[in-house]
Order: sequence, then structure tokens, then C-alpha cells
Amino acid sequence: MREPSAAAEADTLLPSDERDKAQLRIQHAVAGFVDDPRSAVEEAASAVDALAERVMETLGQRRGTLRASWQDASGGAATEDQRMALRAYRRLAERLLSL
Repeated sequence: MREPSAAAEADTLLPSDERDKAQLRIQHAVAGFVDDPRSAVEEAASAVDALAERVMETLGQRRGTLRASWQDASGGAATEDQRMALRAYRRLAERLLSL
């Protein structure tokens, strides 16, 4: 499997290990459907709830980091810092819109 670049990893909402664990959890639920449909659906719902919570947590952290990158106490962030922040906001917005 190809290793993601640092830029690609930074644009993801969750680290690859967390994405892999979530995917395995959903696959486990799907695989159990024939034997116990209700438990499979409950497991899938729980996995999605946990995933959504983790994504929201990550988005909050990302927004805080972005905000701090261009805002300082005096409001005098350099133009280059603002340009980089704008690019990061655009990438994040595009990522969210692709969901």
C-alpha cells in the first residue's frame, strides 16, 4: 500500500489508522448481518456515531489551529501567514463539500 504524502494526510479528516479502524468496524457489522441483523445494524449505528463524533472533534481542532495561524493578539499576522491560512481554509471547505 502506498504511503500518503504529508500534504494528503493533513487534508484528511482523520489519521489513516483511525479511518482503517472505523472501516473494519463497519465491515464487521456488515459481515454479521446474516446471523443477527439487529445487532449488525446497532453495531453500524454505533460505529457511525463514534466516527461522526471524532470527525467533529478533529474539525474543531483544525479550525482552532487555522484561526491561531492568522490571528494573534495584536491582529498583525503577516500577509504570507494570511495567504497560507486562506489556502488551508479553502482545502478544508472543499474537503467538507466533498462529503
